Amino acid sequence: MKGLVLKDMYSIRFVVIASLLMSLFPSFLLIMFDITADAEGGILGELVSYLVFGIVNYITLMLFPSCGVSSIALDKKCGFDRYQATMPVTPAQLMAGKQISSGIVVGIFVLLCIGVDLTGLQYGLSPEVLIVMPVSIGLLELASVQVSLYVVLRFGERILSLVQLVIMIAGAAFLCLIFLLMERVQHMDVVLRIVCYGVMPLLAAAAIVFFGRAGRKLYSVEARD
Repeated sequence: MKGLVLKDMYSIRFVVIASLLMSLFPSFLLIMFDITADAEGGILGELVSYLVFGIVNYITLMLFPSCGVSSIALDKKCGFDRYQATMPVTPAQLMAGKQISSGIVVGIFVLLCIGVDLTGLQYGLSPEVLIVMPVSIGLLELASVQVSLYVVLRFGERILSLVQLVIMIAGAAFLCLIFLLMERVQHMDVVLRIVCYGVMPLLAAAAIVFFGRAGRKLYSVEARD
């Protein structure tokens, strides 16, 4: 298992590094131009400051960590998928290796976003929001990565871009709805805590379990073939 995870991380290391460098660009602009403001009458105000951080988090976490899925495509291109069928590993271990390596990539980007978001403390923004926001978006991305892993295993790369685009648009629409309702719904802070602390972890866990089982079945079919 450890060898499978290390192989995946090694095969996509340059993609991950390049994605990290690219993801630093919007974060750099956020810090360099000081476009957020404090809650006491700055340029933008508290709510819009959270929105700016949220947009940067969403772009960073939903666009770049999916590079972890490319390890499956690389396996198919170099013929490693046939070689691994002869290895003393089970389909469950193969799928778990992909899920763990993809989870590590998502975790790296979440830590990056938390580090950038904490610069908002100087504007009087809530540390809870600045930490929970990238973690919640990271859980959403972790769930979408499970879908992408299954799509690549089942259909190859043919429709992967379309699936990822649909997921990104749906996620962006959901987050925009939350921001629009923040000042219009009473006790919205309670609703957000339920979503962040309850719904998002359950969504990620359900995706890992469901698509993990589906992926194991596909690996089992490949092994028999």
